[in-house]
Amino acid sequence: MITVLTPTYNRAHTLPRLFQTLCNQINQEFEWLIIDDGSNDDTEQLIASYLEKSSFKIIYIKKSNGGKHTALNLGFNKASFEWVFIVDSDDWLDSNTIDRLTLEIQDLSYKYNSICILRAYKDGCIIGDRFPENIATYIDRMNRSITGDKADVIRKSALDGFFFPEYTTENFMAESPLFLWLGSKGKTRFINFPGYICEYLAEGLSANSISNRHRCVNSTLFVYETQYIAHDSFKLRSRAAINWWRFRAFKRIGKKNNLIPIAYSPFGISLYVIDKIKAKVSIK
Repeated sequence: MITVLTPTYNRAHTLPRLFQTLCNQINQEFEWLIIDDGSNDDTEQLIASYLEKSSFKIIYIKKSNGGKHTALNLGFNKASFEWVFIVDSDDWLDSNTIDRLTLEIQDLSYKYNSICILRAYKDGCIIGDRFPENIATYIDRMNRSITGDKADVIRKSALDGFFFPEYTTENFMAESPLFLWLGSKGKTRFINFPGYICEYLAEGLSANSISNRHRCVNSTLFVYETQYIAHDSFKLRSRAAINWWRFRAFKRIGKKNNLIPIAYSPFGISLYVIDKIKAKVSIK
């Protein structure tokens, strides 16, 4: 069985769509674990109404706001089942997605620590690239520069020892440390199946990624340090180093540099200046 893990924050207006597509799954052998990251809308009352009529198990946990990565930390710990399917609260699923994933999991020839499927827009167009043949890990995916957000089902036991750092004054961290961890621990089954339907909202994390990374500097520096250490590719290490300086430049807080070569700083500072001009990013 699968735990569908949904971190959410003030998404009472989009959760009904996701709930309906979960109700429409041809395979109902799953649980829905909602981690409410401190919503102040009607999320709690909405989920309470679902508990009364749902044909599948729903677990609702509310916590103080700390960002999606902190909700994932809690969700990975609280999931009842070995396979955890991360489904964002503003997205939804094709009616046969759970069944397809269950069949993949039940095939004992697949000795993987995760499954990765395609995301599509509601018009059916695939987001980014399809997966090529002979791709084995998340690190392979990064090395091949496969574009576009994807959807992930993770074996819970593969997460033993993994934890997103949590900084009390910051509520955003990119998720790449998770996938670098999984990529270093074992193989992923990549499937060109567009069972995850995605809608990018103007107020969503994707739309505000640059400003969020500047605002949550300690989290951001951790992400790029992790990338710099994990990659063997000169191109990817250089990109991580440049971005480290991009988000460290002129900040009054943040880690001191004991790792990233200062030779990359002019490139990073140039990107910082562009960010500042385009988005009026705060340097505080």
